[in-house]
This record gives sequence, structure tokens and C-alpha cells, in this order.
Amino acid sequence: MRHWFLVLSLMLVTTASAFAGPSAGEEKTTTTSPSRFDVLFEGLKRDAPVVNTGLSDIPLDNIGLYKNGPQLDHLWAGMDEGDIQDALSQLKPLSATPLVHNLKVMLLVNNIDLPATNRTDHALFILRIQQLMLMGEFEDAQQLLKRIPNYQNNVMLSQLQTEILLLQTRYREACEIIAQQFEHTPTLPFWRFASLACTLNNKDMDKAQLGYGLLEEDHLLPGGALGNVLEQAVFNKKKGIVLDADSSRSPLVLAFIGLGNIPVNVSHPETFPPAALMLITSTFTADPKTKITAGELLLGTGHYPPSSLLALYQALPNPAPAKKAKKQPTLDALSLRSQYAKRLAESLPPVESLRYIGKIYHDYRQAGLLWQGLTYIADRANDFQIDPPLPADVLPATAAIFRTLMLAQKDLQVSHWLDLVATQPLTGAISSDMAKLRIGAQAIQKPEGASVSTIDITTWEQWSHSLPTDQQQPYMRFIYQLLKALKTQIPGEAQNQTQTLDIASDTLITHDLDASFPLNFPAKTILLAINVMEQKPTPHHYPLALADIVKAFYAMGLKQEASELARIAIIYTSQTTID
Repeated sequence: MRHWFLVLSLMLVTTASAFAGPSAGEEKTTTTSPSRFDVLFEGLKRDAPVVNTGLSDIPLDNIGLYKNGPQLDHLWAGMDEGDIQDALSQLKPLSATPLVHNLKVMLLVNNIDLPATNRTDHALFILRIQQLMLMGEFEDAQQLLKRIPNYQNNVMLSQLQTEILLLQTRYREACEIIAQQFEHTPTLPFWRFASLACTLNNKDMDKAQLGYGLLEEDHLLPGGALGNVLEQAVFNKKKGIVLDADSSRSPLVLAFIGLGNIPVNVSHPETFPPAALMLITSTFTADPKTKITAGELLLGTGHYPPSSLLALYQALPNPAPAKKAKKQPTLDALSLRSQYAKRLAESLPPVESLRYIGKIYHDYRQAGLLWQGLTYIADRANDFQIDPPLPADVLPATAAIFRTLMLAQKDLQVSHWLDLVATQPLTGAISSDMAKLRIGAQAIQKPEGASVSTIDITTWEQWSHSLPTDQQQPYMRFIYQLLKALKTQIPGEAQNQTQTLDIASDTLITHDLDASFPLNFPAKTILLAINVMEQKPTPHHYPLALADIVKAFYAMGLKQEASELARIAIIYTSQTTID
């Protein structure tokens, strides 16, 4: 037996013994014979012996967690394995809105019904697990994995489970699997690297450094970010690392950063997966601004509460006072949002709170974080009892609250603000955006199957006169298209506008969405929706495409998603100005 195999056996004894409470002398006896590997597993749960079963006889790609309605029984109809794999591999783990995030999860967890003759390998199933893991959907990833009988007996699936646990910082459970697999596959680099994570978790630096030396002796030391953090963690150097798009996707890199308490900076964090951003905000050593950046991006997933972001804002120190009274410190964008958020958390008079809501929303919008801005101020949206007239400088904040309440489907509060705004004289750009919001908010409150009265139409047309002339008819056509998509009955004159609608440039994105397409090709429809909603610039440039997708979702039976997208469409299309 090779030298490194014996010594690495010694390292893993420490991993197991930390959990099992070994007796004195146990470590010494383990080094004398590799047959004493059983010592490694004392006190560790082992569900089944590892026999490293192959995957060839398991139809993994047809395994899923649920099917969302009968219309999605054949979610991936019209696409072969290669098309599906390409589509799923191109999904960005980080999303700008919870709706897009949840649509991606829907694609990943549902059954993929492929004929057995079409399956070449199980890369598609593994890709689904990896994408869910990077998106921070650890429970779904684990549940999908556990649908495989004796999944613990396969090396690749065991590695996936280990990576999921490492990203959750569940090191003890991960090390049980590592010890289990190392007994049978000690030459695989992943398990040798992972065994060092276990010795670091046990704070046994001598064994960690010994294992590092053995990797070096066998010419297995990794390069790049993994080699960097491995060296820093093992030798307690803590020089720091700049995470980038590639390294932020490596569970081993992230595990060694956490175990080694290595300071982290970031490069282009908007390219990071949620799993990495979660660790940055919670366990990693990073400066407050880095944590805030990660927290703001996480708001778009729907899995990060604004209260947690406020805690990060509170941790950011206030800028030092200027030496001269007339010279104020120049704050960067994060510091500005921090200052606004801190003030917003105080017990301020309603009008002053509105001013800070307007400021923080404006700054989020300029940073391209529209959804994050709406999410952050959502907790404050119900706190205001203000009598008209409103000061002109708080009208932008009123529009922001309007959008927040509409998105949250708090229609009673929306009606209250509608009444308040109706008494307000509006001019300029805010007049145009507010008119769109008033029309859209009233339209979207119509229940399924309800009829829009001619009085409603007349009122909306009058409000639309606040828009620039070239926007009036296109916006009303968009509203009527949206109402038709949601099965709301509209009068004949409005029907005529939708029937004579010219094909605008944005409808070319969704020209395939005829009556049969969504039912015949559900996954293609969802992928098209994701593509439109992730367009740059923001989707307010594609209002008719959004209306088409609302109609398609409704036809597929995804009524909740259709309603949510309709509200998002109204919010996006009212963003004609930086208000």
C-alpha cells in the first residue's frame, strides 16, 4: 500500500474520532494497517455499504419532484435531450425577481419525459442537481437526489450530496460521506481534497498540513482559486482572495474559504450564484460593503429578507465627519443606500419617511436594482397615513409605494393610494408614470371573467391623456391585451383596438405564442418568458411581449404566475423615467 494512502488514513481517523470519542492509542493502531479503516466510521451514520453502483440502469432523467398541473405533464415536449441540456445549462443561477427564480426551479425539478432510446448518459440529471444547488435550492436538490434508490452507492451522486452539504456548512454530515467514500475511492482527487476540509473542520492543522504535503508529493495540488484557498486554509495564511464568476461556483473553494476564515473580496458579484452570495452575507469574512452587495443581489431571489439587509446596512459605519463644516464627504452608492436605509428604519414623521423611501428607491433604480428597491421598501409600505395634498418632492416615493403594494397584491391599500393620488395635481414625468400606474392598478384588480365597464374605459382614456401623445394609444392597447390575457371581458371599442394592433418590434420575441404553442411546448414557453424578463435593458421595452406571455401562462394553467407577471408588466411599463 502506498505511503500516502496510509498517512491519509491517519488523517481521516481524526475526522471520525472527533465525532466518535476514540480511546487513547486508537490513532497509532490505525496507521499500522489499512484494514483498520473501520475505525474511521465509528460513531458515523452509514445508511448502506458503498458498492459504487453505476447509473446506466436508472432512468434518472425521468425523475422529478412534482408536475405543476396536467398541462405540464409533457413539459419538455418538442425538445430532445441535447436541447434540454443546452437550455438548462444556460439558466443563470441568479435571478432579478422571485418569479424568474421560481420559473427556473420549475424547469429543473419537474419530470423530463424522454424515451429510453433517447438517453445517452445521465449528465442531464446531474446538471439539474448542480443548478438547483448553485441557486441555493438545497432542499429541492437533496430531494431530487434522494429519489434515486441507493444513491449513496454512486461516486458521482455522493460527490453531489457532499457538495450540497458543504455549501450549507453542514460539515459533520459531509465528512461522514467523505470518510465513507474515501474507503473505496482514495485515489480520486475530489475525496482527497475534501478530506482536508474535514481535518480543518476538526482544527487539526498538523494532519491538514501532512495531507497537503502528500498531495504535493503526488503532484495533485490544484492550481487556480482552489489551490490558493487550500494553501491559505491549511497554513493559516489568510491573505485573502478575490472571488470571481468561476471560483464562486466551486463548493470546495467556498468550503475552504469558510473553514480557513479567509477574507473575501468580489469581482462582478452579479455573476455569482445565490449559494455563494448566501455564504458571503452569513459566514464569510468580508467587509460590510461586500456583504451589502451580496445581500442586495439576493433580494431578487425572494429568499433573503429585507430585515437581513437592514442589519448589513446597520453594520456599515457612518462616514467620518469632514474637517471643514462646508465640505461633506462624498459617499459611494452603497454608503448612500446605507444612510437612507438607516434613516428609514427610524421613527420619522410620515412625510420625511416618504422622502427617504423616494431617495432609496431612486438610488436602487439607478443601480439597475428595481426589484430590490421595491422589495426593500415593502416593509414600510403600510405605515403611512397622510392627508392630501402631498408635497411635490414625495410623489416619486408615492409611486414607489404604489408599485410595491400592487406587486404584493394588497389591492385595498392600492385603492387607498389611488384615492389619495386622485386629489393630487401632477405635472411632468411623474404625471405620466403615475397615470400608467393608476390605469394599470385598476385594470389588474378586475377578477377573472369580470367585465370592464364603458365608464372604466372612459376614465382610463382620460387618465392616459397625461402621457405623451405618442404613448397614449400604445399603452392603452397594452392594457387591453393584458386584460384579454387574463380572461377579463372588455367592451367592443377596446376589443377593436386589440384586433387592429400593429405588430410592434417587441412582439417579434413572442411571435410563436399562438393559441396552441403554450400547450404543446410548455418548457419552450417558460424559457421564452425567462429570456424576455432577463432582457437588457429592462423588460419595459417589451410590453406586448409580456402581455403575450401572460396569455400563454394563463392558457397553460399557470394562473398565479400569469397574475404575478401581469403586475410586474404594469410596474415595468411605468418605469419610463428615473423617478
